[in-house]
Amino acid sequence: MFGRVTDHVKAVDDVSFNVYKGETLGLVGESGCGKTTLGRTVLRLLEATSGSVHFDGKDILALSTGDMRRLRREMQIIFQDPYSSLNPRLTIGHAISEPMLVHKLCDAKTAKARTLDLLEKVGLKAEHYNRYPHQFSGGQRQRVCIARALALNPKFIVCDESVSALDVSVQAQVLNLLNDLKKDFGFTYIFITHDMSVVRFMADRIMVMNKGKIEELGFTADVFAKPESQYTQKLIDAIPGV
Repeated sequence: MFGRVTDHVKAVDDVSFNVYKGETLGLVGESGCGKTTLGRTVLRLLEATSGSVHFDGKDILALSTGDMRRLRREMQIIFQDPYSSLNPRLTIGHAISEPMLVHKLCDAKTAKARTLDLLEKVGLKAEHYNRYPHQFSGGQRQRVCIARALALNPKFIVCDESVSALDVSVQAQVLNLLNDLKKDFGFTYIFITHDMSVVRFMADRIMVMNKGKIEELGFTADVFAKPESQYTQKLIDAIPGV
């Protein structure tokens, strides 16, 4: 109560990078290093205290609420926890089609048809349309979350630890699904993870974070072959069997 501020902790500080169209940028680092904070700030789900975030030539931090809402359809996120990121009171059909109706992209009939098509693309069935989240496994829920993120046909997606809550066998299925969908839809995404073996499989380039700052940034093959940072080398050494 009578204390005074002696210092500030900055979750993300002095970070600058580009994400190129069509690429997968892997954002990797230990828990608490600022990965999720950075990913959410890029989408303006968290407000930055300073700096700028440019998307298609626009600084999204300077956009009005209305302009930002219109831009939301181009930028989506797949959250880490497939259990808490779905509304338990909504059927998955409603959860996936709702963004299309909110953004007025189509009528209810067309939205349902597109939802059924998305369910098929992510490996689910039409009969799942009227089921609730609690009736699905973790892997199936994450597939629903992926379908929901794709509902607006976005240009850019942030995958925030999107397989960390899943069993290893299910992780492989979801990772392969993401790669297949990227080819089909042509989106760009930041893939956030703490697992170097996963980012090696998924990413074109790797950005390593440590204590809120960029430790290293480079092409995946180059980072693994000759890491410039001791911290990156420690992360690589921690991969089982490497």
